[in-house]
Amino acid sequence: MKLKAALYGTERGLRASSETRAEVVELITQLEARNPTPAPTEALTLLNGKWILA
Repeated sequence: MKLKAALYGTERGLRASSETRAEVVELITQLEARNPTPAPTEALTLLNGKWILA
């Protein structure tokens, strides 16, 4: 929820201040650390499916 709140009103980051960008990078780093898959970009079988960018 913090990540979504940090991005709110930034037009998907296009109008984000440098402070907001730094906050988003920190939140993403924290999120990545919680991923149980050691190398998620190499686990192609986990990426199968239909993805929709909301």
